[in-house]
Amino acid sequence: MSSESDISSADTTEGGDVTPLRAQARWMSIHDDLIRGIAHAMSNRVATLSANVWMMSQGGQRGTDAAAVLQSEIERLEELLVQLRILPKGDAAPEPLLAIDSARTAVSLHAHHGNLRNQPCTIDDPGSVPPARAEPQALVHALLVAMTAAREAAGREGRAVVRLRSDGDYVQFVATVDGKDVVDRGDQRFALDALAAAQLLAASGGRARSHAYGCVVEVPTLASSRRTSS
Repeated sequence: MSSESDISSADTTEGGDVTPLRAQARWMSIHDDLIRGIAHAMSNRVATLSANVWMMSQGGQRGTDAAAVLQSEIERLEELLVQLRILPKGDAAPEPLLAIDSARTAVSLHAHHGNLRNQPCTIDDPGSVPPARAEPQALVHALLVAMTAAREAAGREGRAVVRLRSDGDYVQFVATVDGKDVVDRGDQRFALDALAAAQLLAASGGRARSHAYGCVVEVPTLASSRRTSS
């Protein structure tokens, strides 16, 4: 699925607008938005816990109801902590993984992204995508960048989608606007996002490219990575 619009960490566009340094800054901006979103969600959970602890102290039925709420809120806090641990840069080696798991993790985490949190994003999984091989956190980070591009392209009225596909050698995560086809026309609107995603996937042998409605992220299939290493 290689094309002239594939982006590597050395690529720049006219005027030097797309550079490795700016691409890194783009990822850090998305990263910080997600940190703030998770912090806000955790703050809400803590406030609810505090209120229900007070209700428990009152005893009776109010205390019983509060205990049930507390258990639910604790579970939500645990989920937020899991998501928070995904955001720092990982040091794991590439490993086998399922595309649907990475996509679900990214969609769930991206729900905390600032002004985009209320914009829907779905996953289109045909059920036939082979296992991939990549650094788990790096792949999720790259998907977060690609999803940001797709959700920005969708705007307030549209819906973003992550389509899972494969050409045999690569597992493809097509982040785009639902109902829109991806046509390679050298569109550079999201070139900075594609470069940021490509940088994140460097150690996984991954790549990324931009299109009019978002980005396509690709990582090697497990089978192709084994052929390459043999």
